[in-house]
Amino acid sequence: MPYQVKLTNTVSKVVSNFHPDLKKLIKSAFKEIVRNPYLGKELQEELAGYLSYRFKRYRVVYTVDEKTKTVIIYLVWHRKNVYELLAELTPEAK
Repeated sequence: MPYQVKLTNTVSKVVSNFHPDLKKLIKSAFKEIVRNPYLGKELQEELAGYLSYRFKRYRVVYTVDEKTKTVIIYLVWHRKNVYELLAELTPEAK
């Protein structure tokens, strides 16, 4: 059974404001993650449980739900401050 992608409301809003060229890259990144959900790097410490997939200068931060075969995308942002923003957005990451 193939994996499905589920975007949080935050990701949907953020991605909708990106440049069309960047949106194409993001869609390609999502396809790669769906093909191999454990392709991303496992995050550590307070962000343990999340995976981070790197493309260009951006990161896709996500989790994998094996029961439902779903990849849940929590954030797509520039690498410079993606992890700080994730910690702010997800109360369980604090």
